[in-house]
Amino acid sequence: MEDAQEDYQSKENSLLSKLTKNKFIIIGIVAVVLLLTNPGIEQHKAAVKTFVTKILSSAKGSDQQNEEENPFAAIGTAFSSMLINNLVDSSVSSQSLLLFSLTKMTIEGESKVVGVGILGNVFILKDTDDLQEILDKK
Repeated sequence: MEDAQEDYQSKENSLLSKLTKNKFIIIGIVAVVLLLTNPGIEQHKAAVKTFVTKILSSAKGSDQQNEEENPFAAIGTAFSSMLINNLVDSSVSSQSLLLFSLTKMTIEGESKVVGVGILGNVFILKDTDDLQEILDKK
């Protein structure tokens, strides 16, 4: 009877050790994937540029319809694109936390998190008005 109980205990311990080992392997694989796909600074800057461009184009609204009729509209678009590029290049940074990264924007010495990068993607946090607030300061 004791042999059967010991045999059962050893099988149970063996199973638990295999499950624990499998959990560590899975966690390790996930960590490596997150580490290898953590986006770089250029991806963070591109995401902010895209977001800022969307904000400005939605603010333009009906002015976009008159772009074809106005020869100076192309100059204005090029100028705003240049301003956006300069703003983003000078004020956007990223902080890598190995498995993911944060997109930060610094204006007037004040740094705020405006996005998160994970799995090769950068997500701008739209639920906060921080980015709009920062753009209004500039």
